[in-house]
Amino acid sequence: MYYDCKPKKKNLAIRSGQYVYTQRNLWGEEHPFTVLDCNAEKGQVTIAYKVFGRFTDELAGVTEGETVLLDGPYGVFTKERQTT
Repeated sequence: MYYDCKPKKKNLAIRSGQYVYTQRNLWGEEHPFTVLDCNAEKGQVTIAYKVFGRFTDELAGVTEGETVLLDGPYGVFTKERQTT
């Protein structure tokens, strides 16, 4: 499955290949998911996952307009070469 989300307050500077932690609510558990695509103009982030357990089963039930918390981005597994 895939999931498109759009930040409510500000656009995120995320690149494909990085990952974000996803939470259903502030006090809930969080899980990392790889970012497949990020449309900076629209502020949309696309993640993909396999429904394999309670957390991803609940994530699959999220409807448009519901709040999902994202933390990140993390990682540098991107097309752009990192320089140090």
